[in-house]
Amino acid sequence: MLNDIIVYNPYYGNNLCNLLSNSIVDKISSQNPESYINVRVSNLRGFFMVCGETSHTDKINLTELFSEVMNTIPEELRIPIKVFDLLEYDKPRKSETIIISEIFSKYRKNYQESYDMLKLIRELNNEKVYTNIRKVESDYYLQTLNDTEYEFDFEYEEWESNEITFISDPIFGKDWKSEKSYYMLIRHIAYTLFESNICSSANISITTTGTENLTWENVKLNINSESLITTRRWAESLILDIFDFNIDNIISELNLREYDFKNEIFHTQETYPWMNRSKLKDVVLV
Repeated sequence: MLNDIIVYNPYYGNNLCNLLSNSIVDKISSQNPESYINVRVSNLRGFFMVCGETSHTDKINLTELFSEVMNTIPEELRIPIKVFDLLEYDKPRKSETIIISEIFSKYRKNYQESYDMLKLIRELNNEKVYTNIRKVESDYYLQTLNDTEYEFDFEYEEWESNEITFISDPIFGKDWKSEKSYYMLIRHIAYTLFESNICSSANISITTTGTENLTWENVKLNINSESLITTRRWAESLILDIFDFNIDNIISELNLREYDFKNEIFHTQETYPWMNRSKLKDVVLV
């Protein structure tokens, strides 16, 4: 359906799976920062299934790990931890093709359409009102997750989700030497374009054939924008000239290993790695 946006509570649905998937990455990375990690967490009617692989060799007690995460969740939203562990260990890193395409706007706080509604959900959580929001065009639909009564200041219809399976987004289950770093890079590119006033909105895409030895010569970059003050070709050439697409350099420049990626669920930390102004000095309009 057109413009149908569903925002799950940070502790519910896909977000809960993302939180658990991210906890696996954090656990393994804390023991071996260079580990290859590619995992997915599914919630099948309250039963968690973990699939994927890692180069890490020491088996993780996922039931214990997930229980620790669950203890950080509001008591009203906690569910029993039952885990079916299919995670494979001691697997070598696999090269992956990177294909990322997103639409960005200078006036969107963190480049996510759902940010304002997520902020509302967080405010409701503080009042122990747990809900999910669905927006279709200009209409709001609410799914209440507990029995607390609350008077909302906008019109809405009750929404009962019929989803019984939730799956984590792939990016939350990967280490930094993956599309995860390019997820941050593409935001850094958008941020630089906007802060340089080259455009106010853009559809940016990056395509690579792997993550090894990347330079401007083997990366395909596309920038589409109706607000460009330059030609599209000039803007793309500028980005290819001033940005380093080598994955190790991206991780280092944006200090990604220090970033807590679960902030992409909660958005409580308002300074993001991509809000890096290092490239602004290299933008010269002729």
